[in-house]
Amino acid sequence: MGVFFPAIEVVEMQNSRCQFVFALTLVFLTAVLPSIVLAQDNNQSNSTSAERQNNESAVDVSNRIVAEISSIQEEINLAESVNGPFDLGLLEPLQRMISLQRSLDNYEEVDRLIDRYLQVNRINRNLSSFHQLPALVEQISNDINQEDWQSINDRFQFITWIFAQHSNFDTEDLLSLLDEFASWNLTAVYIDSPEFRKDHFDAYRAVIENAVEFAEREYSSRSISLVQWWYRAALMEHRGMNIQRTGDELRVGPGAGSPEGALASIRKIRGLMRELGNSEAEGMAVVYEADFLALSNHYSRNRSYGSSDRLYRQAVDLFREGGVSEETIDVFFKQVAIIPLKKFHFTIESAMQEQEPLALRPILGTEIGDDIQYGLEFTAWNESLRFTRRPDRTSLFSGLSTQLHSVLLELTIDKQGNLRNVSSLFSNPDNVRDRAFARDAVEELLFRPNPTANRWRSESRLAMLLYRYTP
Repeated sequence: MGVFFPAIEVVEMQNSRCQFVFALTLVFLTAVLPSIVLAQDNNQSNSTSAERQNNESAVDVSNRIVAEISSIQEEINLAESVNGPFDLGLLEPLQRMISLQRSLDNYEEVDRLIDRYLQVNRINRNLSSFHQLPALVEQISNDINQEDWQSINDRFQFITWIFAQHSNFDTEDLLSLLDEFASWNLTAVYIDSPEFRKDHFDAYRAVIENAVEFAEREYSSRSISLVQWWYRAALMEHRGMNIQRTGDELRVGPGAGSPEGALASIRKIRGLMRELGNSEAEGMAVVYEADFLALSNHYSRNRSYGSSDRLYRQAVDLFREGGVSEETIDVFFKQVAIIPLKKFHFTIESAMQEQEPLALRPILGTEIGDDIQYGLEFTAWNESLRFTRRPDRTSLFSGLSTQLHSVLLELTIDKQGNLRNVSSLFSNPDNVRDRAFARDAVEELLFRPNPTANRWRSESRLAMLLYRYTP
């Protein structure tokens, strides 16, 4: 079953909000989210309950929980007998019962209780009331716990229908919903069975493209809220290009991503930063343009998109104009950075936090030597896309877990951003295949050059990199 996106015709409609919601409704209605085999981490529990259990015997815990369930159920029965089965006063005890059953991992009962909660809500308000959105999101979270992937699609479909019934919805609320749906499709691309992976990527592209168009209509042309959506569009092009580099195993075709599309989005950001008159933010935009220019040249070996070195030097000048100290500029470019970054940063300080090495011992434990403390981290999207960072998951889908193999590498990067040496120090599981796989993958990564380095001296940067992937 394919996915049909009649977005081009829809965008010609007069009412921008109606056209956008209608387009998205079609996307949600036709997106295919079949059953997936996925390892789910079900070890998360209510922290308050856990603290209590540490101080209680098993019998005490059991008795307390039974008493709480009985007490809440009596409260629900009393409210129903006095005010009827659909009184709004039922919502509060139902919510407490849902929380208690969730803490016990009784997911089927949670599903039943949320359905009851929604029934009361809809009868007292209406079927399209925004008041039910938190409960629907909670149902999606419960679907994840039950690995009920088709229901996730149904929930998103109904939430989209709710927005379609209103013309006065909050822009941020709808864009947040789109972010969740895009995250879900990206998560499913390399987890679902092969015949449906292309559908997930197509749905992801359709949601991002429609969201960007909607944001551009809703926000002021000078709104910085546009920036992260433009950057999402650039990353979308980047991911599509990398899928094509694998031999297009998803059969997404040449329209999956292009250097021109990525650069166009980044240049929109630069134009806005220039218009706002913030030299440091414009400098960051120029850094990102240089990053994507370098990526474009890397992808298109038979075509040059221009000099990224010139742009990096231009960014240095803009940072100086913006009052950034020479020391901060020097430290920023000396940091080893894998491009592209996960998000757009308006300041050097913010970008340096993403580029900052993380503590390795909490991740790898005592299996590494005492002399190894910090390193960069790169989790590949999939074994096939070994050189593409796995997309970040939103909080709603952060609990989804997959098995990861880990390899700790030591890298030497020259001032031009070229990888000069790579050696493996540790792997889990400990085998030659994983170490060789990680070394080959890292050779495909791009590292940002250092335009502040002495042009007459050979300079190199050392870095530890924790490389992880799903086998």
